[in-house]
Amino acid sequence: MKFIYTLVIAIWFATPIAASADAFDDIQERGELIVGVSIFAPWTHLDREGEFAGHEIDIANNIASDLGVEARLELYNFDEIFDALANGEIDMIAAGVAMTAERARRFHFSIPYFTTGMTIATGPSVTDEPSAVTDFNTPDMTIAVVEDTLASRITAEMLPDANVISFSTPSGAEATVLLGRADAYVASVPEARIYALRHGDRISLPLSEPLTSSVAGFVVRQDEGRLLHFLNSWVHMREADGFLADRYRHYFDTLDWAVDMMPQ
Repeated sequence: MKFIYTLVIAIWFATPIAASADAFDDIQERGELIVGVSIFAPWTHLDREGEFAGHEIDIANNIASDLGVEARLELYNFDEIFDALANGEIDMIAAGVAMTAERARRFHFSIPYFTTGMTIATGPSVTDEPSAVTDFNTPDMTIAVVEDTLASRITAEMLPDANVISFSTPSGAEATVLLGRADAYVASVPEARIYALRHGDRISLPLSEPLTSSVAGFVVRQDEGRLLHFLNSWVHMREADGFLADRYRHYFDTLDWAVDMMPQ
């Protein structure tokens, strides 16, 4: 027995212990910050040259610059982006990700850099404008959502009797409402506002208050404490110097950014 114990101890000390990967060091060594993004205009969209543009793109480039590296942007459908982070394909997610308990159990969020909420945008098929959430909770009402988003979860919880159809991208959900194949679209307040601004004669925002409020943060793997610390510090710095407020005004209070957007 003593021999076996001694052998086990010898093997333990002779076997190298794998150090956990450190994304912060990897970022510095490769000279790139790999950021996962998802197409949700104006968070992320394509400009007329086919290049990434939008709120999250400006932010990702600024974060990378402050790290002394370049930003490498990787596009995913929103329902795929968390697995990409877990698998190490990307260093972080910048996609206006709302904080939820379920997501926080798997990943670490930075401090909030964005405050938002969920609301309902109605399309041309709705002739009698609803004024309360309960008006949408009926089998006669078809609601479009983007799958695996906070909006889809809120819709399931608050409108259980509605007919809900899911899409992999916001453009699919928005087009379905515009075509009258769905009555309404549940999305974040900024996204719904932009949607209504772009289609003012066909899209309405009937609710005076959001369905729910939430905050968004950058997302990293749970073992990336150094990167998380940097992102938290970055949010404080860019709130103080007005960068975040300026980008919010540009992308969510105006349609100035849409001039260079690739036609859909």
